[in-house]
Amino acid sequence: MKKILLTGSEGQLGQSIIKINSLNPEYTIVPTDLRELDITQAKEVHRFLQSEPFDLVINAAAYTQVDGAETDYETALRVNGTAPGILAAACRETDTGLIHISTDYVFDGNLDRDYQEADAANPINAYGRSKLAGEQAIARAGAKALIIRTSWLFSETGKNFVKTMLALAQEGKPLRIINDQYGSPTYAGHLAEALLFLAGKRFHPGISLFHITNKGFTTWYHLAMKVFTTAGIRAAVTPVPSTGFKTAAARPARSVLSNQRLETVTGYVMPAWETGVETCLREIERLNSIH
Repeated sequence: MKKILLTGSEGQLGQSIIKINSLNPEYTIVPTDLRELDITQAKEVHRFLQSEPFDLVINAAAYTQVDGAETDYETALRVNGTAPGILAAACRETDTGLIHISTDYVFDGNLDRDYQEADAANPINAYGRSKLAGEQAIARAGAKALIIRTSWLFSETGKNFVKTMLALAQEGKPLRIINDQYGSPTYAGHLAEALLFLAGKRFHPGISLFHITNKGFTTWYHLAMKVFTTAGIRAAVTPVPSTGFKTAAARPARSVLSNQRLETVTGYVMPAWETGVETCLREIERLNSIH
């Protein structure tokens, strides 16, 4: 059984990877978060990877505060930019494969079609710049690595748009939601399944890049409406342009990623984003019934 070192194990994606693997254990997963392993510390990372043999590292650790990165770029760059290079160097030394998670926000959103892996990155915010720096650091390190770009991640755990919408709707206040930014909402459980599928493949020297999101695309407004209709919630929602919403960080207008390469190379097909929302809401309901 392959042994996987998982970083960021307490985040949305990390928890989903652990849960999906526990339902049908194909791998031995060693979960770590900041307490067990600080991936920004090179000596610590090298020592950890040399202490026991791993077949693969999945780096699900990230600084994810898009607006926060504008004022705390140093932290964002350390976690998103420097740490992936440290992990990749340690993986190269120990001949360990690496799966690293990146983002649609490496793109500027000006393309009038879905972004493919070969399209030029041009981030328009600090978060996107920090994530692109991480991709470049991995490439420089020369590890056997898969870089996975995903987008608009949500799940039944952690802070995310879907859970925020549910909480705001319960307060009963009128909502104004952006309707001119397009992307592919991605359920962390579905992304976790795809990553564990890829974890079973043979890793070759060099970098492979894949875009993996739920299929289809939408706006934040239509995503919110899907959440409310699926959950049976009546909410007063007004669609607004992003110009009416001041945020610290600029967001791409259309950062839809194409899964075509994933499907062509591996045959793996992601479910629709609507299915992701429905699955997530069922999980939220299940968790609420346990408590």
